[in-house]
Amino acid sequence: QIVLNVSSYVIPDQAPIEICDEDATQDGLYQFDLNAQVTPQVMAGLPSGLVVDYYLTANDAVTETNPLPNIFKNTIPNSQTIYVRAINGPDCYDIAPIEIIVHTFDPPNFEEETFYLCKGDQMTLSVDSGFKSYQWSNTDSANSTVISTAGDYSILVTSINNCQKTKKF
Repeated sequence: QIVLNVSSYVIPDQAPIEICDEDATQDGLYQFDLNAQVTPQVMAGLPSGLVVDYYLTANDAVTETNPLPNIFKNTIPNSQTIYVRAINGPDCYDIAPIEIIVHTFDPPNFEEETFYLCKGDQMTLSVDSGFKSYQWSNTDSANSTVISTAGDYSILVTSINNCQKTKKF
């Protein structure tokens, strides 16, 4: 005789987990801290005490083989689906897919630049338009700023996906 128990619990559909590729190589591969970046979203609205593990495939999640390490670097650039398995003691609570997205942001012409400013002159420093926001080190918030004193200036730009990059002048 075999007793088959079917879990009636459900992990709600999950919104994608999105981060920016913040390493030197903008290849759409970046590491996730699954416990810090994914688990809080998964656990929202679920009972406390559940234990979650992550897997590359649904089959691995069902068979509880090859769990992902907490610090996980996606293996498919830009977008990959992983699977969360939540357990409640000895019982399976549910298995659900989660899409993890890595946004690249490598704006053109963002190398450091040096200009020469003569005493009494002004100069306009600028970057391309089309970004979500701009924040200059002198507190200006447009894609350009007018300077009249020599010094170090930088601009922090934010993309539509909330990824950031700094350019220094």
